[in-house]
Amino acid sequence: MKKHTSFVCQQCGYETPQWYGKCPSCESWNSLVETIKDSQIQNSKFRIQNGRQIKPQKLSEVQHIEKNR
Repeated sequence: MKKHTSFVCQQCGYETPQWYGKCPSCESWNSLVETIKDSQIQNSKFRIQNGRQIKPQKLSEVQHIEKNR
């Protein structure tokens, strides 16, 4: 297992790999606290996001939203 250091905002729970003086999410000052976790390397072809596995999709199945820039 490899040690993984991250910083978690005590106000909103935002997690980042590096320390910032101000949380990028909720903009509260000095609220990021260092946490150390054991991380396991996963043998997965697909990325895991928010606890669920991302699977490839056909382009015809992807929904898109048009927005003005």
